[in-house]
This record gives sequence, structure tokens and C-alpha cells, in this order.
Amino acid sequence: MSQTIKILKILYSAFGFRFKYVGILIFRTFIGALMKVTLFLDKIFFPGAAKQKIEKPVFLIGHLRSGTTFLHRFLTENCGELRGFAMWEMVFPALSMRKIIKPFLPLVKNLSFDGVWDPKIHKTDLFSMETDDIALSMRYFDGILSWIYFYCWQEFDESDTFENELVEVAGQEKFAEYLQDIHRKNIWKTDRRMFSKSFA
Repeated sequence: MSQTIKILKILYSAFGFRFKYVGILIFRTFIGALMKVTLFLDKIFFPGAAKQKIEKPVFLIGHLRSGTTFLHRFLTENCGELRGFAMWEMVFPALSMRKIIKPFLPLVKNLSFDGVWDPKIHKTDLFSMETDDIALSMRYFDGILSWIYFYCWQEFDESDTFENELVEVAGQEKFAEYLQDIHRKNIWKTDRRMFSKSFA
């Protein structure tokens, strides 16, 4: 909640009040509570997932607009050995929640994200493979993706302050722990290799 309030203050300072900020607050409150509850339920109903070994992981890391999304999607579509994250799996990382939501996914398969990302720059949908940075933004409303979209609207006194904050945002230990946890869930009982794509 504190991250959401901080970001809304930044947006208000930069752009003034807009009604969509209320929507952001409601969405963040709902999705944050849902993730906490369902990730906890995983410990009860899917305890084996936490013990899943991650062997020979594959990492694809590159700058924004460098072609990594194309390569990521090409490899996951054509190499059955690799297991990355589709958008919906990052919104619902808990196995318990996936069991509940999966039957309803066909009803929202044509949901458009054109209002969030310009499709000329980055076309996506719920079933497209996406960068792990989205998973961090969904869970914590933090990380490089959230920084690019929201935190960068802050005013910085000097470039060193800007650079130091960006480095601090990218290197949080909780991100590595969270990604390890959800990647374990994602490859659990699949006999596939973890495939992580990120620009962080």
C-alpha cells in the first residue's frame, strides 16, 4: 500500500489529479491482497513447489527495444524444453489461484492492453510471454518497470541522485527471492527449464 501511495503522490505532483489514480489504488489494493492470500495458500496446498530444483536456468537479458521480446517469444514457442511466464501467469503467480482462474481465461482472451502499451511499440495480451519485470511490478509495484512508468517523473537535483536511485531500485534482494519462488512454481512438475527474460 505504501508503494502505491508513494507513486500516486509522484503522479499527482507531476500531472495533478486524475480519476484513473483511483482505479490504480483499487487495483493495487485488490491484486496485492489476492497475491498475499493465494501465495500463502500455496504453502498449504502445494508445498512441493517450494522444493522444486531449478537446474540449468536460461536468462535472457537486454535493453528495452533491443529485440529480446521477439527472441523470448520465439524460443518459448519453438523450444518445448523452456518454460517462461505468460502475462496471466505473472498476474496470478500462485498455483492455487491459477487453478481457480484458468477455466475463465478463454472469456478474456481478447482483452486489449493497448491503453497500457502502445501496440506499435509493444504488442501483448494475457497469453503472450512477457518479461519478469512485469511480475515484480505486479507483486510490489516496484522495480525497473514501475520506475520507468512512475518513479522517473520525480524531480532529481542531480544526475548522481537519479543514477543511485535507479541502481537501488534494480538491486533489491526481495526481487531475486520472489522470482526464484515463482519460477519454481512455474516449472513444478513440468520437467522444463526455467527461462527468465528481463531488462533489469
